[in-house]
Amino acid sequence: IGAGAAGLSAIHELRVAGHDVLCYEKTDRVGGHWHTDYEALHLITSRDMTSFEGFPMPAHYPHFPSRDQVRAYIESYADAFDLRPLIRFGTTVTSVEPIGGERRPGSAGWRVRTATGSDEFFDGVLIANGHLWDPKIPRVAGRFAGRIEMVRMLLRSAAEHPEALRAMAAKLEEHGGRGDGTAATAVLEGEP
Repeated sequence: IGAGAAGLSAIHELRVAGHDVLCYEKTDRVGGHWHTDYEALHLITSRDMTSFEGFPMPAHYPHFPSRDQVRAYIESYADAFDLRPLIRFGTTVTSVEPIGGERRPGSAGWRVRTATGSDEFFDGVLIANGHLWDPKIPRVAGRFAGRIEMVRMLLRSAAEHPEALRAMAAKLEEHGGRGDGTAATAVLEGEP
């Protein structure tokens, strides 16, 4: 379930191992959040360390590729290994339930139900829906005096809002903080 980077890698490896594979993807494309998030992001791990096994990123990519380059790379992986025919695009999975096996749930297979109400049955299920698809915003007792809109943007992959990240990176620098991958975005673009 999911045709982002992890899902595509799983599809390929399962097929190489001789399994019949079907992937459900709720969008109309491969690559997951690399299409919708991280507008100004550059990887903070090198191109040579961030690649699918046996399928290096193009040598002409910079050492720290941009979002668009990573997205193109992921799409090229799907095409190079002809993975798209194994993906059912535009299909949302609503539940995955074990079948039988009182002592070992799922030992008799798994029922996968989609938003259309159809059920399909599989020997195994691999879930690769990513960690950004459903942000969790904790409820905190009392009144929060900070800028909640900034917190929400960060929790929803704020790299799609580079102007906010530039301001945050400046504040981090001002206060001696080092930040993380999102702050690195602004730094890589030459912003403070």
